[in-house]
Amino acid sequence: MNSSEVIMLFHEIQQGTRKRFPNHYFVGEPGKQHLIELTRYIIEDLLNIPTEKIPKQITAELLWKNRLNPPAKIQGLNFTELIELSYPGQFFPWDFKQVSNGYWIGEKGRQRAINTVKYVIDEIERIPISDIPQRINTEFF
Repeated sequence: MNSSEVIMLFHEIQQGTRKRFPNHYFVGEPGKQHLIELTRYIIEDLLNIPTEKIPKQITAELLWKNRLNPPAKIQGLNFTELIELSYPGQFFPWDFKQVSNGYWIGEKGRQRAINTVKYVIDEIERIPISDIPQRINTEFF
């Protein structure tokens, strides 16, 4: 078992010997590191989910049931952003059963959608620019 401070505190909370994490424990850059460590511990060790199965087995509900919602909110993160923070560059939004509410909405959501479409066309499907008008349609999406 990992004996780091955040994991020990988490176990004390789970066992009922401590009511909650200390005030401001998840604030700022140190808090972000605590959150990453706790998220990875809960997913990989407590829930015993291999990294490659995270998109199929992890949902916001599952993470929130395991007490990750309050520290994620302190950092201003939703479910999708928490996964992106904890596993940078390892997953894409379309790998998951769900993304956070509003993920595709607003200017930030618009940019995410543009980047996603570009990635799918360029990296996954490898469609040359000249073929895009013939191959990209509603069926493609």
